[in-house]
Amino acid sequence: MPKFHVYHHPVLEFRYPPFGFSAVKEGFSWPAFGFSWIWAFVKKVWAPGVLFLSLQLGSVLALEILPAGTGPRLIGWLAGWPFSSAWPPFSLFSLLGLGIGIFAGLKGNAWLEEHLGRSGYRYMGFAHAANAEAAVALAEAGKLHQEEEPDEQEDLEAFLPDYARRPRRRRRPDPSDLPPSI
Repeated sequence: MPKFHVYHHPVLEFRYPPFGFSAVKEGFSWPAFGFSWIWAFVKKVWAPGVLFLSLQLGSVLALEILPAGTGPRLIGWLAGWPFSSAWPPFSLFSLLGLGIGIFAGLKGNAWLEEHLGRSGYRYMGFAHAANAEAAVALAEAGKLHQEEEPDEQEDLEAFLPDYARRPRRRRRPDPSDLPPSI
């Protein structure tokens, strides 16, 4: 089952009860892959949306501006192939679109989590659920898992040899811990 990170916004829950929770899947975002800039604008992740839209519009404009027949030569020259006409210009722009989609799919859910954090949502925990609605239902029921923060010092000391470990400082005894004197 996919892992969902669940966020809670107390003000939205008070004003509009169905909008108090949001669940974001961990991993690849297929909607961001397929609809990169449209997905970003719908989810209100503005900076990547503007970047992707400008890249795609720029590639379409470059395809329209290039005179007929110069596109393959220009692309061949940029790629290091002398007088190449093997690739038509639209295939390079298709590769650009595919690259944008893959990048958006890999980073999309992380951008969405950052947006939720900036919008006032607080991280509650994670749930293994079939979909986002099931993860929100688990959150409302209070059945979320909490991630434990690893203690970096203990993890480091587990790999160090005995002579490299920091010596433990002896704690000075507290006067209240001492037995009463007679």
